[in-house]
Amino acid sequence: MSVTDDATKQAAPPDADDRGERTLSFLRTAAPALSVGALLSFSSSFGQTYFLSLFGGVWRDAFHLSHGAFGALYAAATLTSAASLLWLGKIVDHAPPSRIAIGLLALTSLAALWLSSAVNALALGIGLFAMRVLGQGLLSHVAMTTMAKWFDAARGRALGVAMLGFPLGEAILPIAATGAMAAFGWRAAWIGVAAVTVLVLAPAIVYLARRAEAMLPLLGNAALDAANGGEASARTSWRRRDALRDWRFYALAPGLLATPFIITSVLFHQAHLVDVKAWTLTGFATLFPLYAAASIAAGLLCGRLVDALGTRRVLPFFLLPLSFGLFCMSLTDDFAAAALFMAMMGATAGAATIVYTSIWSELYGAAHLGAIRAVAVSAMVLSSAVGPALIGSALDAGVGIDDQLRAMSACALAAAASLAFLENSLRWRPPPFPFQTDDAA
Repeated sequence: MSVTDDATKQAAPPDADDRGERTLSFLRTAAPALSVGALLSFSSSFGQTYFLSLFGGVWRDAFHLSHGAFGALYAAATLTSAASLLWLGKIVDHAPPSRIAIGLLALTSLAALWLSSAVNALALGIGLFAMRVLGQGLLSHVAMTTMAKWFDAARGRALGVAMLGFPLGEAILPIAATGAMAAFGWRAAWIGVAAVTVLVLAPAIVYLARRAEAMLPLLGNAALDAANGGEASARTSWRRRDALRDWRFYALAPGLLATPFIITSVLFHQAHLVDVKAWTLTGFATLFPLYAAASIAAGLLCGRLVDALGTRRVLPFFLLPLSFGLFCMSLTDDFAAAALFMAMMGATAGAATIVYTSIWSELYGAAHLGAIRAVAVSAMVLSSAVGPALIGSALDAGVGIDDQLRAMSACALAAAASLAFLENSLRWRPPPFPFQTDDAA
């Protein structure tokens, strides 16, 4: 073989077998770390709207609340949790995930027990606040931020694997929760949540997190440096105060906040939706595995695209399935439209989980990612609080659900257009003040 032939062979792109072997090697080495992310994201399910909304009907009956009143109570709990995240979210930059996880899961178990014993609307609101700040807020925040810190070149793929906990919960928990409510009542269902959290999830996550923390050197120098807040990470990272002075942070808001606003609004009022469409809540719950499958597929695909192309090139497209699904469901009462909508919503939700974290790490680095992402998560929680309240008030005012679905479809399309307009501006820039080791705020 000639020197030229040998050089050509070395320069040739790796074949599918080589790529597959590297992927398997990556998964074997990173399995404990990836499992931590997946289990943390699964644990967040108990505070997510799709799970809490399953109890909306029984809570409204038990505490004599209208659609608007329950929406307002939920909004108040969520708004308070959003404010709390602004300072609680920084903990992921200053403590190992194993220590954070044990505390958050113990508190989640206590919050579930509180909800199981709620006797009035005030107690319900306190329980909702606790589940929102722990579930939708901190557990999901720690899961995704930890993955972004631990992985660098494979960040998109790591996020894609870790986010599998979200659709897994969406596939299993609605069916389990509705079955438990039918058999034992809603209070017993929440006692079950407390038991699973403290007896199953907490020990597994802490064990795997400690193994992952010991294996950080095998994940690469960038992972170890970011996890330890080292000098190299600080060199390429923005502090939160500087990120909040960057116009791009706010320009991204309409596109990134559209998904939690819309999905939370629809799922929160799913009981009313199925009534209007003449479906059943149990039947609608059986579509969550479809939602989960679409979310998994989209998340894994999006993770690979993010690693290959960069997040800024993926952003303009992730909202399009949601817009299409909303519009189709607004046109008919056929149950097939519900299935299409759940698949399209799942695709957007899966991709969103990846881009919501990767965009901040690409723009601002990893050293202060927890603090920066906490602001973004707080804004997303805020949007998820406003959505159900607005939709509930509109329902009380007589605005039809189909009209609202079409309006949300148009909003998603407009948000996608805004992200496309920003693409060329979303390139990494050096931080204004590198080598700062003080508080990220």
